[in-house]
Order: sequence, then structure tokens, then C-alpha cells
Amino acid sequence: MTIAAQISDDLADLVAAHGHSVLRVETAGCRGGSALAFTSDLVVTAAHLVEGDATLGVADGTTREGKLVGRDPSTDIAVLRVDGGLAPAPFAELDQTRVGQLTLSLARPGKTVRAALGMIGALGDGFRTRAGGRIDRYVQVDGGAPRGFSGSLLLDAKGRALGMNHQGLAVPTVTLKRVVDELLSHGKIRRGYLGVGVAPVRLASGNAVVVVAIEPGGPAEKAGLVVGDLILSIDGTNIEGPRQLSIFLADKAEQEVRIAVQRGGAAVDVTMKTGTRA
Repeated sequence: MTIAAQISDDLADLVAAHGHSVLRVETAGCRGGSALAFTSDLVVTAAHLVEGDATLGVADGTTREGKLVGRDPSTDIAVLRVDGGLAPAPFAELDQTRVGQLTLSLARPGKTVRAALGMIGALGDGFRTRAGGRIDRYVQVDGGAPRGFSGSLLLDAKGRALGMNHQGLAVPTVTLKRVVDELLSHGKIRRGYLGVGVAPVRLASGNAVVVVAIEPGGPAEKAGLVVGDLILSIDGTNIEGPRQLSIFLADKAEQEVRIAVQRGGAAVDVTMKTGTRA
């Protein structure tokens, strides 16, 4: 047998072994999306595919009812619960993944499984989405997946789950685990906030934000912040604009933070506990 024939057979074996780990998503507005089995009774898909409960098509041609656990549009992750019986692929460790390794994407936009061969084109540090969600690792997959692969399963060549496909990138398993745990615990992703309205301001020493409004009874008012305060940094991280403030606080719900403030030309340190909002 030639090397090419052996690789071909190995890829077909991976599809046969893990095709049951992907499901079809059917809602009133979506009939061509995919989802992946996360545990025996939990399914993960793209949040833009579902807004509530969904019908899920499985490998044997039957359907299952998926009850929405929660969704996080900022990372485009949604979690649904079924009665059980799913068989997820084992998770890969991203620190063992290298640029150039082959990947296999499995989707079920219809009744049968579809596959697309790709390659890890780039790996990098984590980043924030435009909506402020944190993706823990940058994983770019070359060889774009066809339509219907949104929310599908990304495997490495050993049949281990690397994450969920999303528009040429993969949401890695470490992010899926973190968001799933949060949604299971709270039904939503909690975001930290101070209870202030701010505007950008330029100082001789750099950029900062100025407090222009205080939420009555909010965390900032309780901590003693006042309109006109300049927020320079939080926990040692410089705050150079309103968006950076929101992004910095996103993962700090109900946490104590130390804020470096300039008030009337004097330096003031304010310690406060952040609030929570969805």
C-alpha cells in the first residue's frame, strides 16, 4: 500500500470513529448548523445558531431535543443539554499542537457526516473578540471549512478534539471548558463592572479615562469614586480608554481590585469589589 493510500484510509477511519461526535442543529432559523458532543449529555455549538432549545440530529438518523443551558455571544458559544448517550471525542492538549499539523473538521449540516481536511496555519496567544469575549489561544486553520461547518468539531490527526470551528479560526477546548463551566454554574457569563460612565482623556503621562457618571448604589459609589476622577490603572494595568476598561473588567466579576486614581491633581488608591452583569 502506498503512503498516500494509507493516509487516505487513516483519515476515513477517523471520520468513521468520530462522526457520531457531531450533531445537526435544527431551529426555526437554522437547519444547516453543526454541534459537537462535549460530554455524554452536553452539546456545544455556535451561539449564533441557537437562541433557545433546538432539535439535534444524531448519527443514527434520529433527533434529540436539546434544552438550552446558556449562551455567550461574546465567544459565540452555546451549550445544550440532552438526555445522555453522546460519545464525545477525547480532548487534545494545545501545548502539544504545532503549526503544520493536519486537522480534520467534522460537521453534520444534513443527515450524514461531512469532513474537511485542513492544517494548523498559525498558533498564538489568546485574544479578545470584538464583543469582549476571551479566546484563550489563537488557532488558525488553513483550508477553510465549507458552509455548514460553523459549530463543527475540529480534530487533530490522532482523533482528539482541538476545538470548535468558527470562521477560519478554532475556539480551543480550553475556552470551551471555561465557558461551559460558567454557563453550567450561572446560566450566563458574568462580567465585572464598576458602575461608572467614562470618557477618554489625554494626559501628559499618557491616556486614561475620566469618570463622567456614577451609578447610584453601584460598586463605584460605594467605594467612594466621584465624577471627575481620572482612572489611571487597575491592578497595575494602565487603562487607556473605555473599551480597554470594559475588556479588563470582563473576567473580574465580584473581585476585589485596586484602582489608581488621580483626583484634583492628587494620587488616590481606591480598593473596591466589582459588580456583576450579564
